[in-house]
Amino acid sequence: MEMEDRFNYNLTGVRGLATAYEILRSQAGSGRPSVAETDVLRAAVVMLHATMEDLMRSVSAWKLPSAAPAAFKNIPFPTPNAETKLSLEQLHGFRGQTVNELFVQAIEQLLEKSTYNNAHDVGSALARIGIEPKPILDKFATTIDAITSRRHLIVHRMDANPSAGSGHHKAHSLAVTTVKKWVTVMETLGSEILAEVRVLP
Repeated sequence: MEMEDRFNYNLTGVRGLATAYEILRSQAGSGRPSVAETDVLRAAVVMLHATMEDLMRSVSAWKLPSAAPAAFKNIPFPTPNAETKLSLEQLHGFRGQTVNELFVQAIEQLLEKSTYNNAHDVGSALARIGIEPKPILDKFATTIDAITSRRHLIVHRMDANPSAGSGHHKAHSLAVTTVKKWVTVMETLGSEILAEVRVLP
């Protein structure tokens, strides 16, 4: 399955960054890791979050077209301004297209802008395609939120440490063991989601 292959490929890339960090540290000798060294792990966290987002978009693109009617309640019509009420003039540009084609366009438009910034976003996406999210979130919500919140700090705040100053780095510390643990959990999460998706109609 292409999406599973891509998911595993992306995880391999994240693991490669963790390994690169360990090589850097082995060459650096003793002492506290520098911010520049741990930047490699910060890149790994950003890639790990992107790996999860890519998986969620992929399973949604696969299963949303055949989802239950309720799944489309809040998905706007695929017009440039996503109007909820359309005139025949506005519909004129869609003449000749099938309803199925419009659904595909609407889904593509939705997923192009979709983000998964916490466990709730992941759960909502799973529910939309017909997967009961609670069993998955009960096991993985804490880790999902840890990854997404740290990614937010890295991307939007440069992982800045508010306690920076004497004895403190300008960025928060980040352990390679934490990143490796997150990768392992993400691999399990992805496997469970893919297993659930495979049995959907």
